[in-house]
Amino acid sequence: AGGGRGRDMSVAGRNPVFAQTMLRVKCPEKSREFYEGKMGMQYLGRVDVESLRFSLYFYAFTDEEVPVLGSDKETLQWVLSRPFPTLELTHNWGTEKDEDFAHHNGNTDPRGFGHIGFVVEDIYKACEALEAAGVTIKRAPGPFQDVGSIAFILDPDGYFIELINRPPPPAPLSLSPSAPGLLGPDPVFAQVMLRVRDPAATVAFYARLGIEVVGALDFPEMEFSLHFLAFVREGEAEEGA
Repeated sequence: AGGGRGRDMSVAGRNPVFAQTMLRVKCPEKSREFYEGKMGMQYLGRVDVESLRFSLYFYAFTDEEVPVLGSDKETLQWVLSRPFPTLELTHNWGTEKDEDFAHHNGNTDPRGFGHIGFVVEDIYKACEALEAAGVTIKRAPGPFQDVGSIAFILDPDGYFIELINRPPPPAPLSLSPSAPGLLGPDPVFAQVMLRVRDPAATVAFYARLGIEVVGALDFPEMEFSLHFLAFVREGEAEEGA
């Protein structure tokens, strides 16, 4: 991938990559069954940090062959060198044994983190298959404010996952490989939603990292706005215009 416009001048250096999103999980076995078995993500590997009593588990939508590596350091270096976004699940040892323990999903006060988002071919078919497999549908699939069709599902820890119906592309896209899960062909790890207090300050902060605003939507009746940011490669903005 080429460098984005202005990315060479960012404080993050040349060609930064949006590499991962980390969620804390209670039971890594249940999470793997969900993200690998139901979402169809590829399990990339595990890193144990014994001194701090936690483990990291990495997933992505990819058909790249996962190498057999001899150490946690080699596994982490390989994962961090991937050119696609990964999902990093952190398990703090012992939480799975506490029946009353639960992670905060960010969608009750104090609200902050919102959700991760996957673009799928058909949210109606995907939700039908997911519900049949026991996945909780938080918001049934359907239109949202005339901007597209979405649904929300819950992972085993109660984190929200937005499913976004894939719109017709303005130009041919290079999609992720077909996944073996229940989301249908070519799912894409498309977005991470964070709630912010001062959007102007936040946009300025991410601009310094070379992340550009690629769109915004206002919903006055619901009293919120969405600002979409991304690392943009050369020519992408012009192609999508």
